[in-house]
Amino acid sequence: MNHMASFITAVKRFPNLGVVFSLRTSYEKLLIPDVVKEKKQATTITHYGFANHEYEASKLFFDNYKIKAAKYSFTAS
Repeated sequence: MNHMASFITAVKRFPNLGVVFSLRTSYEKLLIPDVVKEKKQATTITHYGFANHEYEASKLFFDNYKIKAAKYSFTAS
């Protein structure tokens, strides 16, 4: 039996409680069981992170922690 599906079923007994799983898209097929998808027990929201803002996000992080950043450039992958 799948632990995630069992956990979701258990949580559903409590109307004021919800569950959030955060994972990389590349792991979705590995971690989200078919039964969860088949029973529509999950809603998927895609977050694109810092897409197109990599430099600004890194600069804020490095500045906040007073880390001297090397000069680099981000390229789309």
